[in-house]
Amino acid sequence: MKNLHYLYLLIISIYITTLCSDTSPLFHFNPSPDPSIFFISGQAFREGLVPYVEFADTKGLLLIYIYSLSTYISNTSFAGIYLIQCFLLFVTLAFAQKTAKIYVSENGSFVAALSLCVFLFNSYPYQRGGGAEELLWPFMSALVYCLARHFSGKDDLFSKWLYLSIGITAGASFMIKYSVTLPIIILFIAILAYEWKRVPLKKVLQSALWALCGASIVILPCIIHLWSMGALQEFADEYILTSARYGTTGQQREWYVHLLRPMPVRSLSDLLMWIALIWGVKSYGFKSIIHTTPLMFTILLYLLYKGETISYYNHYYNSINSPLMIACCIFFVSKAEEKKELRKNKVLCISAIILIFMTAGTQFHLFGAVEKGPLVWRESAHTPLYETLSTRQNKKVLYLGWLDRGFGIPSNWRPCGRYWFLQNSPSDSMRAEQMEYIRQGKPDIIHTYSKEFDDFFQKYGYSLFYTYKGNYFYERNKPINIPTDNKPALN
Repeated sequence: MKNLHYLYLLIISIYITTLCSDTSPLFHFNPSPDPSIFFISGQAFREGLVPYVEFADTKGLLLIYIYSLSTYISNTSFAGIYLIQCFLLFVTLAFAQKTAKIYVSENGSFVAALSLCVFLFNSYPYQRGGGAEELLWPFMSALVYCLARHFSGKDDLFSKWLYLSIGITAGASFMIKYSVTLPIIILFIAILAYEWKRVPLKKVLQSALWALCGASIVILPCIIHLWSMGALQEFADEYILTSARYGTTGQQREWYVHLLRPMPVRSLSDLLMWIALIWGVKSYGFKSIIHTTPLMFTILLYLLYKGETISYYNHYYNSINSPLMIACCIFFVSKAEEKKELRKNKVLCISAIILIFMTAGTQFHLFGAVEKGPLVWRESAHTPLYETLSTRQNKKVLYLGWLDRGFGIPSNWRPCGRYWFLQNSPSDSMRAEQMEYIRQGKPDIIHTYSKEFDDFFQKYGYSLFYTYKGNYFYERNKPINIPTDNKPALN
């Protein structure tokens, strides 16, 4: 039965990923900015371009590795990253079940793991799938398992594995999207503080060393690779510094609003979390919960970031912390098992209800932040656009002044230069460099959202060839001619 549970989790992972992610074959190709940027960055890296030098992004090298790997399966679709998502969800659920099995029965652990999907996909930043936070789910799920094993006292070896897993998770998050490393660091500090009076100082220091080793396992190879490509300085500039500026932009005028904002129930996952917490305190008492279960760490950490204190973009923490909510799933299952044993027929019934709910939730847009794209058997409004763009294969593209929408992925477009797109709140120098690309004739295709620079484009040999719902596509159809003029600034 144990092996069958893992087989069921694999099948369910494929089903739910197919259902909830726009990268799946269930949907027409419906571009979303972040996965599209990651995909083209991965493809550019596979073709030999140097990251952060020849193409820039505000995400880490490990994310580029993952998307680069996906392009070996398909370089004109999201088929590769879809398969990777299926595998990562399976690993996440498998560790969740192993965690649950410490506290509840074999059948109960399967139900708890399956229930976790409600928390994973009912989060704002999940959107259409393929995001940076989703790639970190397996790391967080493994960390919670090691946390539970460590505090259960069943195996002293897991005291080392716990801190090693914390380090590996922190390292992976740093090299994927370093801004979401903070919850892991806080969890590490909280555990060390909890252990401070329970174990000798020497062991606390050893634990910190194990965490450092875990982080080094992930970070050092990436740093060495960047150094070998001569991109270490650009990595610091484009990834570390640019991300830091971007992450603080939105809160400059209203940080106090976020500081004072309460923790409202904004989604189903929030509601279930609060029910589990209040019910648990009422049933066992606050002190009893604190001292008897390590999973309390995960609930408290999740609560901290549901509070959404001073960071404008910290809703992304909700997604990376979603695997921690196995604690709530275990609680509900344990309460059910107090009443009656979960036999096979009940497990099948509960599983069917969860899967039906997930299916209905996707169709009625209960999951993610945005409406899903059109299903493959329905007509897609994008079809005329892709038919036009398909005649322009293997072009260098510039997304002028804004994000890549992925329209060129089926046609195998690639970056024309370092700032082939601009992240939110770009600097003036980034905007100026984009305009310089046009003067030099670097892009074959320019995608923009206004006709403000139409005369400028024509001056440098670019003409409008397609308009689509506020998207304007220009292509270079004349020899490069560089007249002297006043350089325009992109407002």
